[in-house]
Amino acid sequence: MDDFDGPELNASNWEKHLGGGDSSVRDSQGLAKNVYIENGALVLRTLKERHGSYNYTSGAVQGAAAPTSSKADCPVVGGCGRRSWIGPARACVRAQLPGAPGGRGTGIW
Repeated sequence: MDDFDGPELNASNWEKHLGGGDSSVRDSQGLAKNVYIENGALVLRTLKERHGSYNYTSGAVQGAAAPTSSKADCPVVGGCGRRSWIGPARACVRAQLPGAPGGRGTGIW
């Protein structure tokens, strides 16, 4: 469980994803400055700013690497390379999305 109540992202649960343009629809470079904790909430922001060949910078997280264990001990199909949600889980999301012409092009993934 993570209530994001500390001053920093809990590194035992999360890693900042700092890749760039990892799909044909993502025109952004992940930067550490775009991932932070504010008022008990995890903030993942995207800014319209040039960074290298990208038109935007963004923030993303992924589950931290799981402690080393054998795949035989892993209850998750596909392995336990990263911490996985096993059993019931709940995620609450509050997001502010910009408007887009025709109401398309924005979303949460």
